Amino acid sequence: MVRGLIGCLSILLRAQTKETWGYQSTVRVMESILPFVIDGRPKVRKAAHHSVCSILASNRNSDNDTSQPEADFHPVAGKTSEFLIKTIEDNVGKNEKAVLHVLILLKEILHTLPKQHVKRTCDTIVGIMTMGNRLSLSCGFQALYGLFSGRPSSKCLPAELNARLITAMYNFQPAMDDSQPSTAWLAVMQEAHINLSQQDSQLCLENLPKLFSKATRYWVHGGNVASASTTAMKAILNEAFGPHIEDADKNASSLSHVKDLFQCIENGLKFEFHESWAQVILNLN
Repeated sequence: MVRGLIGCLSILLRAQTKETWGYQSTVRVMESILPFVIDGRPKVRKAAHHSVCSILASNRNSDNDTSQPEADFHPVAGKTSEFLIKTIEDNVGKNEKAVLHVLILLKEILHTLPKQHVKRTCDTIVGIMTMGNRLSLSCGFQALYGLFSGRPSSKCLPAELNARLITAMYNFQPAMDDSQPSTAWLAVMQEAHINLSQQDSQLCLENLPKLFSKATRYWVHGGNVASASTTAMKAILNEAFGPHIEDADKNASSLSHVKDLFQCIENGLKFEFHESWAQVILNLN
């Protein structure tokens, strides 16, 4: 019954116009759904997560006003973010399951929030990750992956904040021989740099040599983590570097970064990387 009610309220709220969301009574209906995102019943929790995601993804003007473009963000996006941050703060160190449930939801909605809320939410996520809990670290990676892969606009994730998050992620780089978290870390860094390149290609290029110097070290260990490293670098070269290569040719500073970038890859031909020479050749191609 609870799942059915949440679903009905979700459909009702998705149909509301921006004007209707100005009424406190409408906001209170949304607030009645939010506590269920950490409900102990999996099916109820899943229904609440789906409802929140679908509501935030719906932006509508008044029924008779089609002249105005839809808003960049849902009117209740800010309140949703504030609720989730408070839920994390209230439960951290007490109810880790609740914290993890919020992080899982944030993976789906971070890219739909305004930049001021994204900044505060990301600060909260990074704070959780610093606690060193392996599961929290994994969910934190997932949440940030969702943000970057959602290809948010600068109104959600400005280039400067994107770059700062990239810098922060180096504090959470797992041990080289720890395959699963290393693969997750590489995936986050891949999407972070690709997203940054779409907003500020020069800033992205400035950050790439450091990532490649770290990523190529995974070739020493071989196996799945070496393949994940190659996949990440290949995607970045194709999607972040490739489209802007002509611009880099015109700038002496950019050419220096490009040289550093490919020097990292060429170093993979040294004997210490011999187990992964096939991976190196893939990138050089």
